[in-house]
Amino acid sequence: MAEAEYAPDRSLRVVLWIARVMSAIVVVFLVVMVVGYTINPQGSGREPTPREWYGLALFPFGLCIGYVIGWRWRLLGGIISLICLAAFLIFLRDRDMIPVISIVGVPAVLYIIYGISRRRLIPADAPGGDPKVES
Repeated sequence: MAEAEYAPDRSLRVVLWIARVMSAIVVVFLVVMVVGYTINPQGSGREPTPREWYGLALFPFGLCIGYVIGWRWRLLGGIISLICLAAFLIFLRDRDMIPVISIVGVPAVLYIIYGISRRRLIPADAPGGDPKVES
């Protein structure tokens, strides 16, 4: 059977491109913020604590890594991003970040929706349709 028979429908492609555009915007925004802060640090002038370093590893760095991976492997990228966001909230227990995390987490949820839907569309016995390998 031809690959085109297993192509996702239009609405699923729209979900994918919304996730890609939103994740690109989030990554660019976070990279600009990190670079800007590195060039011109504001604040108390003290070094970040180990707890703050762990938080930075999860958000923005872990989130950005998940979104970059999501451009190729949607399900994996979405899962990595959501795990980083959830771990960040649990680890730092900062309730003021919940609205921000909710907004920047939308692409991760969309990647997961696309990845799960795509796996359901492609049968395992189809040529190139191995459900363990997402294209």
